[in-house]
Amino acid sequence: MKKVLTVLMVLAMAGLAGAATVEVWVEGGGGGGGGGAYVVKARLAGASASDNGGISYAWVELSNVDTATCSLPQVLWGTGPGKAGGFVLLRSGEGSNPSLPIGGAQDSVGMVGGVCIYGLGIGDVDMAKQMPPGSYTYDPGQIIPRSMVVGGGTYTGAPPEITGAGFNVFAGIGDPDTFIPSVVIIPEPVTLSLLALGALALIRRRR
Repeated sequence: MKKVLTVLMVLAMAGLAGAATVEVWVEGGGGGGGGGAYVVKARLAGASASDNGGISYAWVELSNVDTATCSLPQVLWGTGPGKAGGFVLLRSGEGSNPSLPIGGAQDSVGMVGGVCIYGLGIGDVDMAKQMPPGSYTYDPGQIIPRSMVVGGGTYTGAPPEITGAGFNVFAGIGDPDTFIPSVVIIPEPVTLSLLALGALALIRRRR
């Protein structure tokens, strides 16, 4: 009986893990060499946005970068300890070493008394509406767009590439339980547009 229950639990977890998909990509690489600034963004795929409560944990590993800094959305208010919401557990220090992943987590288990912000990656989120009343300061801003910033930095030469990524999402709005979604690393939107134009040109030439 225990073996049967274990198999059922594994199957249930596997099915749940496939219920949502996070898309992650780099902007600013320009699809060519040179150098400059880049930004890493993530969001829930449209078809899976109703299956969860938004992104709760993120890590992204990069290559071809000089610097990498975590910029996940965080809310601070008042002056006391633990008065924060959103991604209160950040890997900002590790971000100075490009060989290590950037990322962070929301306090879904009450470790530091942080307030979870739901809906991130599903749509635009007004963080103030989910926080207790008080005097707020926002980083990076009060309204977080659906394609939220995970981090960014600078690069020289070849454009940055994502070599690995992992995410957790909340089970539902207001539900602090989390599960692991599928992750899709997609090309930069500019690169996608160039690929689409190239495909159209190829089709026209064949005609």
